Amino acid sequence: MLAGILPYVKVREIVAVLDLDVLFYPCPRNGPNFRPKAIELGGKQQFPYMVDPNTGVAMYESDAIIKYLVDKYGDGRVPLMLSLGLLKG
Repeated sequence: MLAGILPYVKVREIVAVLDLDVLFYPCPRNGPNFRPKAIELGGKQQFPYMVDPNTGVAMYESDAIIKYLVDKYGDGRVPLMLSLGLLKG
């Protein structure tokens, strides 16, 4: 994990940097709305969880999600401020 940043914050930041249109579904612990659906789709109670509707790729782990997003929708490089853990959530 990139030091000092909450996993969902890192994903939110790279989405903003890449200017992607996404739907975020809040999944607080014991949340009744979206958490059960995320678990049904992915099979785990682990967040963040991403599904790319353009490719069908689904994954956990914020660093893997960030790498995927910059490779697929960016120039393949994680921004320095994010990779150094300088963005705080």
